[in-house]
Amino acid sequence: MVLLKALLTMMCLTQLALLSGCTNLIFQPNNVRYYTPESFDIKHEEVFMKTRDNLRLHGWWLKSGPAKKANIIYLHGNAQNISSHVANVAWLTKQGYDVFIFDYRGYGYSQGEVDLAGIMHDAMDAIAYGAERSAREDIPVYVMAQSLGASLAVYAVASSEFKEKIKALMIVSAFSDFHNITREVLSNWWLTWALQWPLSFTVNNDFRPLDHVANITPVPLAVLHSREDEIIPYHHATDLFEAATQPKTFIEITGSHNAAFVVENNKNLIIKYLDGLLK
Repeated sequence: MVLLKALLTMMCLTQLALLSGCTNLIFQPNNVRYYTPESFDIKHEEVFMKTRDNLRLHGWWLKSGPAKKANIIYLHGNAQNISSHVANVAWLTKQGYDVFIFDYRGYGYSQGEVDLAGIMHDAMDAIAYGAERSAREDIPVYVMAQSLGASLAVYAVASSEFKEKIKALMIVSAFSDFHNITREVLSNWWLTWALQWPLSFTVNNDFRPLDHVANITPVPLAVLHSREDEIIPYHHATDLFEAATQPKTFIEITGSHNAAFVVENNKNLIIKYLDGLLK
């Protein structure tokens, strides 16, 4: 009976995954409000940005103060929305950096339904918005991204018409291949272990980071990853770094996947790199 239930569960999971293209493995949005910039005593501007297909995306422009060094466009990870991810970047405002953090379609207060091609376009539109705004201010602009956002950022920056305005790209805990990371996630659970190969091919791999990371040049690239990352194995970072061209920097951080912006030494390494770009 136990075996039969397990088999039935596996069959149901297979059908659901095939119908959804494993979307729920990659995108886990919600519209719960966790924190606001006020939670961190940060002044901000509400941003409502139109996409190329006429959806309205929501974001926050976090303000650093009069001695601003540069602007950062931040692409967040796969779960929840900007009200949880804002905790990852709020501290940067105290270091002299404005941060533009936004929600992809279907996340938070942004309109639309989640799909990979759509959120890739959202990433590119947000980079365009941040780059144009920074050009008007005559101030440097960087792109920083984490996890899913970091993997989106590779193609988004490499293909951006504003690439020459971006002074650096930092990818934190990125994965290198949508098929590979899907297989690795599925292999961690015994019910889906046998399905990892067929289900991985239901995921769109058109924007595979490994195929585009070399095209980021001449934008300086920093690859940050922890050997302790329990979600995205370390080899994804080394694969991306090896495929990238100069100028590039590898920065080994510490801690779990969700601790990249929590560990104090990681923050110090990030600021050291960012400040070094201004010299």
